[in-house]
Amino acid sequence: MEYSYYIFDQIIYLQIKGDLLGGNEDKELLELVQIYQKGQIKYCLFNMVELSHMNSKGLSIILQILNLLTEPGGNVVLIKPAAQVQKLLSITKLVKILKLADSNQEAFEIIEKLNSSVKIA
Repeated sequence: MEYSYYIFDQIIYLQIKGDLLGGNEDKELLELVQIYQKGQIKYCLFNMVELSHMNSKGLSIILQILNLLTEPGGNVVLIKPAAQVQKLLSITKLVKILKLADSNQEAFEIIEKLNSSVKIA
């Protein structure tokens, strides 16, 4: 798995490429969010357009990030998850908990609705 990230206001935006299978490099995502969460990050946007595969361990990483961010009133938005990922979310009923967006713009609009102090230009 490869990733890049950007910080906007209270948002960390993660671009993920490859497989999210819960390996050591995937755990870096959790550590990264933990570091920035101390600096007032409340929301995590996962751009999954280039995510090839995710298993239950990869899903566990996302849930750990969700748990970390919901305590201060934040949330996680998954952008364009593949059909396989959507099926996994549906089977586990997590589709009811996690926010899904079809585009970056929609993801930012979801965050804006959740928190009126975040304004997207």
